[in-house]
Amino acid sequence: MNLTLLWVRGLLARRPGRIAATAIGVAIAVSLLASIGAFLSGSTAAMTERAIAGVPLDWQVQAQAGADPGALLAAVRNHPGVKQALPVAYAQTAGYSATVGGTTNTASAGLAIGLPDGYRSTYPGELRQFVGATSGVLVAQQMAANLGVTTGGTITVRRAGLAPVRLNVDGIVDFPAAARFLGPIGAGTAATAPPVPDNVILLPAAQWHTLFDPLAAARPDLVRAQVHAELNHASLPRDPTAAFVRVEGLARNLETKLSGTGSVGDNLAFALDKARGDSLYARLAFLFLGLPGALIAGLVTASIASAGSDRRRRDQGLLRARGATTATLVRIASVEAALVAVVGGVVGLGAALVIGRTAFGSASFGAGVSGALTWSIGAFVVGVIIAALAIVLPAWRDARSLTVAAARQTVGRARSPWWMRYGLDLIALVAAGLVFWGSGSNGYHLVLATEGTPQVSVNYWSFLAPLLAWIGIGLFAWRLAELALGRGGRGLAGLLRPLTGELSGTVAASMNRQ
Repeated sequence: MNLTLLWVRGLLARRPGRIAATAIGVAIAVSLLASIGAFLSGSTAAMTERAIAGVPLDWQVQAQAGADPGALLAAVRNHPGVKQALPVAYAQTAGYSATVGGTTNTASAGLAIGLPDGYRSTYPGELRQFVGATSGVLVAQQMAANLGVTTGGTITVRRAGLAPVRLNVDGIVDFPAAARFLGPIGAGTAATAPPVPDNVILLPAAQWHTLFDPLAAARPDLVRAQVHAELNHASLPRDPTAAFVRVEGLARNLETKLSGTGSVGDNLAFALDKARGDSLYARLAFLFLGLPGALIAGLVTASIASAGSDRRRRDQGLLRARGATTATLVRIASVEAALVAVVGGVVGLGAALVIGRTAFGSASFGAGVSGALTWSIGAFVVGVIIAALAIVLPAWRDARSLTVAAARQTVGRARSPWWMRYGLDLIALVAAGLVFWGSGSNGYHLVLATEGTPQVSVNYWSFLAPLLAWIGIGLFAWRLAELALGRGGRGLAGLLRPLTGELSGTVAASMNRQ
């Protein structure tokens, strides 16, 4: 342990530049991953919140023929995840009429809906008020126009097989989501579902039962019962995909418990399903921005660490000549890697906090505490891995493969990387050009949204061209640097002569070697 402490103290005293440069490479990788990861978490959480906020009614649970509405209501209210539930009754009418100014107007068959007390305060987004009272007998705006009535007017409601009834209009409303609120559950797709009725009247639940319970007894096929439920949104995950799976699982579990007596219209899951398609963009941003950046930072860190590989091998040879074992050398390298990882990780996380606070007004990029903490820990772990691969792995490999004498000398010229010998950079650039030409000839579409498809998908093929170009340009830049420092050594020496004088050739050769 004394040898390890002496080694670390010597590194800090004699080679602080190498430690600082390697730590900066780790810091860049940690900062990129923590920033983009937290931004991804915050973006998906915002998508989830917006999707949930846009759904005024989470579930519509419809009773099947012959089911007990009271038992259905109790089952829904006692189901896990349900915050509150209210019963709603629907009846089909035979038509409407109204006499205004001596002229009698008629309207075709429609719906009469019974709402319990407190429904509008529980689900404020289901109805939009036009004029008049917010409770009592409420008429749909389209039917009021068809009949020519307004508040204070009287309409006649015809019931199949029963005597018509006359009702005074208290208010006029509209339905922001008429297809969902008025349509039956399980009516099929938008193309096969029956049209939404225009002629709708809303009644207090007690009044509805007085008028339409006789219809339910005589014609049960014209009456249906639903339970409108709201889930506990605070317990849902912040990711739209996870929230969709949770809500969908709760709905299917409820249908299983109902044993065929009810079916769930899952409006919330439908909205989350579309939101998780949108969240795909955020994941792509992380995939094509965060990971390549972290990879480059890792390669830069490895390059910085490998620049002193010859000196490191000589140091290892000296230590082994004095009795150091392979385990001792690996332990020393591990302590150095830990020092680099801790310094780089702390600096990188600090930089991510500053970026978030400056650019987004939030150090967590809008993500929750758990999301930001998870990405910070994950980014720090990646920084530790980069430091270990850049420092510990080469030290372990050299300690096992080199003798003491071989470790203290440098023989021969380093061979060009395999990808340079096979022209991988040129192949990637040509392939990128061909893919881009092929995509552009048929129309470049990043997002595929086929007509009739309820959600979007991403054309991943469109990302292949820039990905290949990224790889090809990066490797080709490496090739150019190799040519400039290797075969262009004389030109480099000429450029360095004003600064280094007679040592320009030596400095150019040293740069080439490094």
